[in-house]
Amino acid sequence: MEESMKLGEVEVEGVKLAYREAGYGCPCMVLIHGALGSSLSWIHQLKMAECGGLRALALDLPGHGGSWDVEDGCETIADLAKLVEGFIEALGLEPAVLVGHSMGGAVALTIAVQSPRLVEALVLANTGAKLGVLKEILEGLEHDYERAVVELIAPMAFSPSASKELVEASIKEMLMVPQRVALRNFKACDSFDLRGRLGNVEAPTLIIASSDDKLTPVKWAEYLRDNIKGSRLVVIEGAGHASMLEKPKEFNEALINFIQGLS
Repeated sequence: MEESMKLGEVEVEGVKLAYREAGYGCPCMVLIHGALGSSLSWIHQLKMAECGGLRALALDLPGHGGSWDVEDGCETIADLAKLVEGFIEALGLEPAVLVGHSMGGAVALTIAVQSPRLVEALVLANTGAKLGVLKEILEGLEHDYERAVVELIAPMAFSPSASKELVEASIKEMLMVPQRVALRNFKACDSFDLRGRLGNVEAPTLIIASSDDKLTPVKWAEYLRDNIKGSRLVVIEGAGHASMLEKPKEFNEALINFIQGLS
């Protein structure tokens, strides 16, 4: 997979954004990771694209993976959405199928509301219309970053059935995100609230939730389903917050079935 995956970068508003690309054809999926994630969060979906005749691009948001950080800005989900819009336009990907996880789902949802011309369809995974963050997580990220990730976030992010190897590898990846970036992103999530604008979503929408997700519970996904016209919900059993990593087969099946239904 690594041999056939393309690594690229593009400059958007003075910020160099790195990305991984796999596959070819239409439609094109733009994969948007969550806080403490990177383009590697989508490794199984990139592999699916390579094998299944789809095109997928997974970008690193500012300060993550190979992308530059910013001195100022990116304080809100709307700021991140503007950069991702620029990424889509710079590479001529519009309209794209936006697939967003957690914070990335908030970014994708924001783009669908404010720039619908860029969006062919929308996949919202383990996210919500409002993303409140526990006070102890915000305080932990600020005062004892490693402990907050290892003892607070990771135990809430994975199902009890997740493999030890996956959890340990994911924690290692999380801790590669600079503390200032992680705190900025979690604060952006905490202030995010698009509940009053869900009626403006026009794109076909798939919502993916997980039975064991403690960070963005199923009831948040049900709220999205009940307030986005024509949307449908798939709940993956036995997965936690990182459903695309914990249960890639089930996640990819839901994704493929949705995309095939667009034609």
